[in-house]
Order: sequence, then structure tokens, then C-alpha cells
Amino acid sequence: QEAKDLGGFFAVSPKYDCPHISDHLVEDPQFFQEVSLKNPCGDCQNIGENWVCLKCKTVKCSRYVNEHMLFHAVESGHALVLSFSDLSFWCYHCESYVSSPEFTSVLKHFQTLKFGSEADEISKQLSGLTIEEEDSAFNLKTVEELATKLKKGVFTKVAVMAGAGISVNAGIPDFRSEKGLYAKFAKEDLPQPEAIFDISFFKKKPEFFFQFAKEFSPEGYEPTLTHYFLSFLAQKDLLHMCYSQNIDGLEKKAGVPSDKLVQAHGHLETAHCSECGKEFDTAEMKTCISSGEVAWCSCGSPAKPDIVFFGEALPPSFHSGVAKLDEADLLVIVGTSLVVYPFAALADMVPKKCPRVYLSKDLGKSVSSSFKFKKKGDKRDVALIGDCDEILGQVLDICEWRQEFEEFVASHKSTGHLRVET
Repeated sequence: QEAKDLGGFFAVSPKYDCPHISDHLVEDPQFFQEVSLKNPCGDCQNIGENWVCLKCKTVKCSRYVNEHMLFHAVESGHALVLSFSDLSFWCYHCESYVSSPEFTSVLKHFQTLKFGSEADEISKQLSGLTIEEEDSAFNLKTVEELATKLKKGVFTKVAVMAGAGISVNAGIPDFRSEKGLYAKFAKEDLPQPEAIFDISFFKKKPEFFFQFAKEFSPEGYEPTLTHYFLSFLAQKDLLHMCYSQNIDGLEKKAGVPSDKLVQAHGHLETAHCSECGKEFDTAEMKTCISSGEVAWCSCGSPAKPDIVFFGEALPPSFHSGVAKLDEADLLVIVGTSLVVYPFAALADMVPKKCPRVYLSKDLGKSVSSSFKFKKKGDKRDVALIGDCDEILGQVLDICEWRQEFEEFVASHKSTGHLRVET
């Protein structure tokens, strides 16, 4: 019982100042040479959801299986572990995900095991976290400066990180604001609001997810100005890649080309059984979401849309799309509080001289700690605080693109498809 109490339901915001790293991490990758991602749990022989102890390299299963790593942490006192599933780091003493440049060498080792050659690009970019960022040659402290440089073609490979905030104006609530979904879920009989998207909790009590699923279903909602702005950038051959946390699919509905869109947290277009993995009928899933009834697979387990729950690995498209960040010459972060990892780590994976523009209604603590908005002499990071539709609308006006943009949107709405060739 002590082990179960210690585990609880994990937080989704990593802790940046974990005090246990120096005592519980072996930084030398050679120490882990004998560890394979296919190593079974030392207690139950599970080969699925396993973790490795970063102090003694013991492999045990996660709380999604039999919680043997949790018991190992209690018995040994070892705090730090790494997930074989998504390569995240967890500290049992802090009871939180943790992040630190000290993990770089170990992370590089396991990324190479998991992703092969693709990990080389990721590791090169992650290694930059230990180096003082160089100032960019671009000064983007105002909307006018951003728009002017876009119009002049200074930026031709714009990478975008999009979160739930861009869909609020469409009528879809976000997650973490005072009136967001988590505030609503907090009133329910849940261990914590995020549990509704926890795969372990879902398998035990799927009725909670289906009770609220239609709250974030895109049925009946239309893309906002921001969604169409991303598609418009693609039309003008300025959009390099769009990485989206959203499961509503409105970027795709607005016409963002599939080869420039990474739906990092999945989508509602398809569905599978949470246990046996069998494909589930999409139409039936939509009916269940609409009615609030649990979707049951023929094996007797609950089925779910192909959205990524806490405890599940991100899709392969996310990992393959990371390498493309190395080519970006501008990063626009819009509508996300950057608290969910590994998605939030993308902000640190663009080149050191790539400007980063943060658009949101407020400046969260996790964002301000990762960026240098107020550092004297820094020209790389800028925060444009306000409604994202209004700010990007200003960009359209300053660039004198408004009429072209409105014609573009009208054409898309009337034909049901985009005028974008990729």
C-alpha cells in the first residue's frame, strides 16, 4: 500500500530543479550497454511497459502493468527511472516527471536504441541544451517586426507548435485555463483531472472518458483564423512543419497538408481496442462519443479513439518529424502552455539562431522559465500576449495579405479542399 500511495497519478509538467539527480543518475552510457529495450521486467517478465533504474540499471514494469518499478524504488531508495515507452524521466522522490541537461548522454544512448539513425539528429539538438544560447540576428520584439520579415521573405521555413488554445475561438474548450476541461473534470470523482486521459485509468473506468468525450469532439466546429493562417502559410510555401497537440483535427480541416502536419497526440479519425489492438469501427466510435456510451471491443475491453493517452508512446510520425526542426528558420509557438512532454521539448530542438515567437493569452511559468524574454541583449525569444486570432490578423494586415487570405478561406470553404499543391 505504501508503494501505491507513493505512485499516485503522475503530473504532466516536468520538474526542472530535481535535487536527486546527482545521487541517483549514472551519466556514463557505457553503464547501460547491457540494457535492451526488450529486457523483460525482472519480477513478472513483462516486455511491454517497462522502466530502467538510472542508479542500478534494474528493469521493472510500470504502474500500467504490475507496478514493480515502484516497489523497487521503495525498497532500494533509488529515485530516477527512464521509460522504455516514451523515454521520459521520472523521479519517485519528487513524484514528478523531471527534465535536466544532465540526462543528455543517457537519453542519446536510449534514443539510438529506440530510433536508430534518426536519434542522431535529435541528440545533436538536445545537446544544445547545455550550451548558452547565441543571440539571433533577428529582432522580433513586436508584431510589426514579425510581419515585416515574413513579407520580405526573411523566413521561408516556419515551424509551428500548436496547442488547444488555437481552437478556443472555435468553441472547443482548452484544458488548463480557469474554464478549461480540467477545471470541469476537477469537480468529478477522479483521482485528478488528467486521469480521464490516463490509459491505466481508462482501462479500469472507461465510462469517465466517454462521459466527457463529446466536450472535445470536433463535430460541428469550424477552423479559426489561426487554423486557416497555418494553411495559408503552406499555400505561400512558408510553412515548414506544423506540430500539433490537438486531437480535434481542425488543422487538417483547414487544409494544412498532411506531409506538413504532425498530430503528436493523435486524432479521432480512427479507433482501436485499448487491450488487443483490434481496429474499431469509426462510425460506431463516433456514435459512442456522441451518446456517452462506452465503446466495447469484441474481446471485452474498452476501445478508444487513436488519441495518445498519458502512459502511451507518441506516434512514429512525431519522432520522424523531429529531425525536420533542424531546418527551421522561425519557430512560432501558439496556444500551448508547454507543460506536456515530450512535445514541449520541441521548442529546444530548433537551431540556436532560430527565433522563437510565443503567442498566447498569458505567459505560463513553465514557458517563462524556458525562454529568455526579459534577458538583456537577447533577440531570439519574443512573447506576443493576446488572442492568437487577433495577433495573426494583425500580421495579415501589416503584410497586406488580408484580401488574399479571405479569398483563400472562401475558396476552401466553398470547394471543401485547398488550393495547395505539395
